[in-house]
Amino acid sequence: MPAEVTASRSKYLASQGIDPTKAVVISLVHGNLVVEVTKDDAGNLLNQDQQDVITADGLITSSPNLALFMVVADCIPIVVYDTRLKILALVHAGRKGVELNILSSAVKQMVQKGSKPEDIIIKTGPAIAPESYVFDNTTEIDTDFWAGNLAYESDKKYHMDTKNKLFEQALELGIAKNNITISAIDTFTNKNYFSHRRSLATGEKEARFAAYAMIKN
Repeated sequence: MPAEVTASRSKYLASQGIDPTKAVVISLVHGNLVVEVTKDDAGNLLNQDQQDVITADGLITSSPNLALFMVVADCIPIVVYDTRLKILALVHAGRKGVELNILSSAVKQMVQKGSKPEDIIIKTGPAIAPESYVFDNTTEIDTDFWAGNLAYESDKKYHMDTKNKLFEQALELGIAKNNITISAIDTFTNKNYFSHRRSLATGEKEARFAAYAMIKN
């Protein structure tokens, strides 16, 4: 990864009051693997040879003051937290991740550590909304899986609602409705955030925005 990218990410974390040497970055692969990390993994953000070592789509930890870090653009960044046992996960869920139910992978790991669904809260960051996540046809879409979250609209395009599907998956895992917060922000239309789809549509420079989470002492 270019040195200027490393420097930019480090500067951003520092601006948030986070020591970059206490952060763990993940290299995303659009799967459903969630990897447990500890303070021993901290600092890979600063080492260009280590930034792609953790290849997965989720990080989970019980270590306080360890920042979990990833970059996204249109996909859903998800924070999953057990308020009782203080177990934290940061998960990346694009269309493929939702289809593979990566949220379930994170929650099941927590349950194996003693978590109970009623103690878990879920909050998502900005992601592309169904108004903007459109397809000309369903040739490469699993229509059975997306079912009620794929609608043919008046613009003669198919609109996919990854956010609502994720919400449904959370409920199926036993997470209380009041413990689930799904961001309404659409990364495609809100230019405070980078959007992969918008860059393809407009030709603007491709980029990502950061998502991080940390258990504070």
